[in-house]
Amino acid sequence: MMTPLNAASTLIDLDPERVRTAIAFTQSLSNPLTQWHSYLALLALEGFTQWMLDRSTPIEFDRSQARLIEPSGFGIPAAINSVYANQFHLGFIVINDVEDTIEFPISLLQNPAHFYVVIYVDEESNQIAFHSFILGDRLTINSADETCLIPISLCETNLEQLLWYLAGLELSAIPLLKTCSVISPQWLIQPLVNAAQWAQTQIDELTWTLFSLELVPAMRTRADAFSADVTSVFTEIERSGIHIPSTAQSGYRSITLNQHIFRLYVTTWAMEETSEPEWSLLVILESIDSSTLPTGTQLIVQEGSTVLIEEVAKVESSYLIAQIIGNWNEKFTLMLRSINPETHTLTDSLSLAPIVFQPY
Repeated sequence: MMTPLNAASTLIDLDPERVRTAIAFTQSLSNPLTQWHSYLALLALEGFTQWMLDRSTPIEFDRSQARLIEPSGFGIPAAINSVYANQFHLGFIVINDVEDTIEFPISLLQNPAHFYVVIYVDEESNQIAFHSFILGDRLTINSADETCLIPISLCETNLEQLLWYLAGLELSAIPLLKTCSVISPQWLIQPLVNAAQWAQTQIDELTWTLFSLELVPAMRTRADAFSADVTSVFTEIERSGIHIPSTAQSGYRSITLNQHIFRLYVTTWAMEETSEPEWSLLVILESIDSSTLPTGTQLIVQEGSTVLIEEVAKVESSYLIAQIIGNWNEKFTLMLRSINPETHTLTDSLSLAPIVFQPY
């Protein structure tokens, strides 16, 4: 591993479980040409997470909305965004050599960050080292390419200084750059969901909250003042002819798309009286920020790269619903997309790790 510019930078040995987490998520990605760079970016995120959690600081660290920005092709670096520390937005860039410049993925500007942390990753020894960080308001980027070169002179090499900024500055102290128009594939970084085993736990490691359909009314809080009545949604679904058995397992989580907060509900169950083992996936998407979904919001269910269901929010849509039935060896990927209803252009896209139903 090359020595970082800051020779005092801490070399971090990644916990084996964090390495396994990065490997498992990488294997869920369908494009083999991008898996390697994606894996390095995931190791960088796991290393930074380990470093933050091992320190006794008052900084609130939140990676529940963390996204992998998947490279568009071989040789293009992956990146991480939507990680927050004391509400400051952090992005992560991986490098593997000391040069006079840093290759900056333009796709990071889909959602500009306050700070970009530059990290070395040695995948052979499962170690990372912090190279430097860049204040977002110092960047001036005018490039039509997928990456641009940032001079090292813009970097700060003392990560303790980053902690000082996070703990002591106001959000307004670092203005965010304007977003770019390039929309790259992004993945919500979470483990593969085996919904058949949800009954064995109370809450998933990364913000899937499990619930019983009988307890849906009790989940509502002041923060959900604009929420649709999810109880009536499930009732309406059953009236349409979809029977939800008492053995069904359910979970929900919040998701941010194009600066709008949604709640995603997933309910699964084993189908009865079928010749082959089958399972049902029922998905409901509602808005937390307003009484209706933003027009043009899309809920897509895919198997691999094949689109099976595509639901689109129209004017005054309170929620989107999708149901799919598959064999126990099938896995489905959920994708959320935001389309500008006036220009019909894509403004944000986010895929979730596949959902499977494997009881054994």
